[in-house]
Amino acid sequence: MVKEGFPFIIIPIVIALIFGFFQFWLVAALFALLAGFMAYFFRDPQRTVPIGDGIIVSAADGRVTRIDEDKNGKSVSVFLSPVDVHINRSPIAGKITKVEYIRGKKAPATSNEASFTNERNSLTIENERMSVICTQIAGIVARRIVFWNKLGD
Repeated sequence: MVKEGFPFIIIPIVIALIFGFFQFWLVAALFALLAGFMAYFFRDPQRTVPIGDGIIVSAADGRVTRIDEDKNGKSVSVFLSPVDVHINRSPIAGKITKVEYIRGKKAPATSNEASFTNERNSLTIENERMSVICTQIAGIVARRIVFWNKLGD
C-alpha cells in the first residue's frame, strides 16, 4: 500500500470505531467498508515485468480506451476505474529526461477534453532505442497526481 493512502484509511477506521463504541453498528459498518475500499484503492501489488530490448509495457492497469497515431508517434490511452490499481510504472527501461506538471480541472476522466483540461503530469522516458511520453491525468475520483521520481531517475 502506498503511504499517501494511509490518511484515507485511518480516518474512516477511527470514525467506524467511534460509532461502534456508541453502538451505531450500521454507520460503523459503512465507515469500515469505506476504509476497506480505500485500502483496495491505494494498493501497490508486485508486478513481474518482462525484460528485453524493445519491450514496452503498459504504464497503468486499466482499460485501453483509444489508440491513435500521428506524425509524432503512437498514443495509447488507458482509463483507470476506481477498482483498478492507481499506481503507474515505467513502460520502458530508461531515464526520465523531462517532467512537465500542468494544473487543471478535475473533470471526469472519461470526457474527451480531460486529456487537455485536467490536471496532468507528463514525463518523457528515454533509452538508447526509443523515447516514450507518459501522461498521468487527474479526474473526479483520482484527484491528485503524486509523482515520486525526479529528472534523471
